[in-house]
Amino acid sequence: MALGPCCTDLMKRRVELVEGWSRHVAFLLDLLYKLGALTEEDVDSVRGGGCRGERERMRRLLDVLHGRGEEACRAFQHALQQVSADPQPPPTTELPPPLPSPSPPLTLTDPLSHVQTVTCPPLSFIRLC
Repeated sequence: MALGPCCTDLMKRRVELVEGWSRHVAFLLDLLYKLGALTEEDVDSVRGGGCRGERERMRRLLDVLHGRGEEACRAFQHALQQVSADPQPPPTTELPPPLPSPSPPLTLTDPLSHVQTVTCPPLSFIRLC
């Protein structure tokens, strides 16, 4: 099967695409699915197919696009233009600020007998995500 110019271009730019565009892979998958360039099965394969990181997902996406042919590769190039036209980068996954350090245990003493009666563990802070 002869490759079209878009498929050939994606193969030549593979390293650049993986290194420079992987952080947009989720957006690209959604857009390519909406455009009809990818099937639900393709999207599931890229999202869940044992891929551990964004770069690996991008490599898998490029493989799927190559298998789908010239039209899918053209849609991908269109999707890249959509990403570059969007001034907002995708949301990053940032860690929340660290929790405050725990306070020392609180020891209560009976004021009449001066005997320690209760030792309370430090308060623990719970952050709901």
